[in-house]
Amino acid sequence: MTKEFMKEAVEKLIARGVAKPEDFSPSAVTDEDIAAFERRFQVTMPESLRAYLQTCSFDFEYLAAPIPEDGLDADTILDPDYECSPVMLEITPVPKNDPLAPLSMHMEGFRSDAEEAFVSASPEDIHDMIPIGDWMAGAGTIVLDLSRPESEADIYDEDTWSIRWFDHEELDWKETYADDSGKIAGAPLFPDLQTLLEFYFCGKYDRAYEEQLEEDGEELPVYSEYKQ
Repeated sequence: MTKEFMKEAVEKLIARGVAKPEDFSPSAVTDEDIAAFERRFQVTMPESLRAYLQTCSFDFEYLAAPIPEDGLDADTILDPDYECSPVMLEITPVPKNDPLAPLSMHMEGFRSDAEEAFVSASPEDIHDMIPIGDWMAGAGTIVLDLSRPESEADIYDEDTWSIRWFDHEELDWKETYADDSGKIAGAPLFPDLQTLLEFYFCGKYDRAYEEQLEEDGEELPVYSEYKQ
């Protein structure tokens, strides 16, 4: 994912009526800020997350978007013509002042959760994961798994998907989320960060949802209510 894609995604979010131009300003995140984050948490930030952080500043934290009711897989991603309904996402903001503070706070909290006995995980188990939001705005942390390079994501192979989810109701991460090698993997949610933004910024399923509402005789969505 590039900065150019992120700019276009922001433009689409505005064109959809979800956000306004004044909601955004040029990002204040510098290469030095990212390098300091990487040193602090001992990770290497992928280009997609750099593009997300270094393109625009914004303060909102919640976005809704129509999501297929049968879940996300290759079919529902490639052919946006399935029954869907709005799902709220808590997304990491990039404020003008101290722009990496929200991401750092999420990182600290996620690693702290891993130290709690009830999730039976250690910081080493989730070292390669960067939390970027919360699914359904309270249903559990969404992470970008650095051990699954986005360049290798295969839409037909969910094991390669880098956007993973930890359901807050699952209390034993090793039992629920360990892969065949025993590594805690989380549940696959999106192939990569760009795909997530295609839904939440670009409105991939907007037309399908509008047609669905029209067929049911219901009012069309007020997209300005999709942002909080």
